[in-house]
Amino acid sequence: MDLSKHGITVGDIRRNLSPAKLYEEAIRHESGARIADSGALIAYSGLKTGRSPKDKRIVREEATQDDIWWGDVNRPVSKDVFDGLQMRVAAYLDDATTMLGAARGTSLPEDTLRPHGRGAGVQALSFTLAASP
Repeated sequence: MDLSKHGITVGDIRRNLSPAKLYEEAIRHESGARIADSGALIAYSGLKTGRSPKDKRIVREEATQDDIWWGDVNRPVSKDVFDGLQMRVAAYLDDATTMLGAARGTSLPEDTLRPHGRGAGVQALSFTLAASP
């Protein structure tokens, strides 16, 4: 995986880990993660979960500014702010272990999309199990 054109150097990439290995990674790296009596993985997402529509930002550019419905959800941000955030994300990813997992979002071959999950053990495991047919 080459993300260098985006300023990202990914070092430790782990691909298509088994559910057992993802459990192991989650328990090792996620505070409070454990296995329930039923065998399910218990993990805590923290104070902020999901996606917040009001945190969405779009770089306002002359070529596309009239195509965006600006308002409470689509808020403008300057290119300088975007560049600063991109640098922070790149620095985070440079130090992070990346777990990739191929999955399908459907059991119907004609509707198959091939997303790739990325994240720590808990997120990768959740995506892998949720996407299994």
